[in-house]
Amino acid sequence: MKYKQFTEEEINSLKDRFYYNPETGELFRKLKSRLKQTGCPNGGGHTQTRFRDKMHFVHRIAWAIYYGINPKEQIDHKNGDGTDNRILNLREATRQQNSFNTKCLITSKSRIKGVHWHKTNKRWQAQITINGKKKYLGVFTSKEEAVLAYQFKAKEFHGEFYRP
Repeated sequence: MKYKQFTEEEINSLKDRFYYNPETGELFRKLKSRLKQTGCPNGGGHTQTRFRDKMHFVHRIAWAIYYGINPKEQIDHKNGDGTDNRILNLREATRQQNSFNTKCLITSKSRIKGVHWHKTNKRWQAQITINGKKKYLGVFTSKEEAVLAYQFKAKEFHGEFYRP
């Protein structure tokens, strides 16, 4: 997904129209005599607000206000909480790095990222995706063994973006 990049003029306008608290992650709209908190959930786990008649993610506005520049690619929430927009929780990431830091899908029967039940073998299978390609890690008799295999490889390949 390609995100709209703010122009230098728009970044200056963001600074004029909004106040961002980097310690709490809150974004406020500057009104004549007061500040009014802004940002609403978008249904996808992030907050957004309107700027110049378009909706924008609060974390991208926060980044632009705090650093005075656009992020090169995406913004990752280190703790996985898309509503936690404290500056210490935000970091630049590629799309792939951002995907490393996702939670397990709720539709997963194992509830563990990278691990699933293999019906034919009646065993637990572990796999990891690296550079868009699935890498088979093995079939295991216990779920715990499969989890350990996934976690070992994920820590190695995902580095600071690793999330169990």
